[in-house]
Amino acid sequence: MTAGIDMNRGAARRTAVFLVIIGCLAMLGVALYHLADATLIEALHKTNAGRALERGTEEERTEETMKLMRALKDNPHDVRALSGLGHIFLHSNDPARAETFFARAVKLSPGDSALLRGLAFAQMENGRLAEAEISLQHALQHEHDAESHYLLAVVYARQLPEKKMQAIQQCDAVLADAKASAILRGHAQSLKDSIMNNSAP
Repeated sequence: MTAGIDMNRGAARRTAVFLVIIGCLAMLGVALYHLADATLIEALHKTNAGRALERGTEEERTEETMKLMRALKDNPHDVRALSGLGHIFLHSNDPARAETFFARAVKLSPGDSALLRGLAFAQMENGRLAEAEISLQHALQHEHDAESHYLLAVVYARQLPEKKMQAIQQCDAVLADAKASAILRGHAQSLKDSIMNNSAP
């Protein structure tokens, strides 16, 4: 049972990380998951941070981190640099620093759903589920997207059994979304099944 729970937790985390990246890719006009966010990946693409994240080499992450840090030094209000650093630190397993940068980016661009998802994921990884829930609710106020519903389902699933029904409702929202990809609906169905079997992450 413990092994199954650990596997589900790991799968949910990998999916959540992937959704955060996909939210960024939408800024380049890439239609994955039918997102329409428009603030971060343009900067990542221009600085090659996107490739650094994909390849995951320490050298590339360090190089892109330095570039974005320099951009931020030149302009402390550069939302794209703040967001890029947030994503890099998420993938470097440093959610505390990631949250700091995402929080600054959200403060400058409070209506950006992709940034709110990034912030929520960092908050979730830092164990602040209540704050992650609020961030995702704010994201859904701006855009009713399946990705935010899925992440919110994960947040609720980590608070079982108290929020079992809320978690199921969020999974159902993904499953009912005609714009959600088959992959995302599959993850939502798997999470829902885990919740029903009391083995969610």
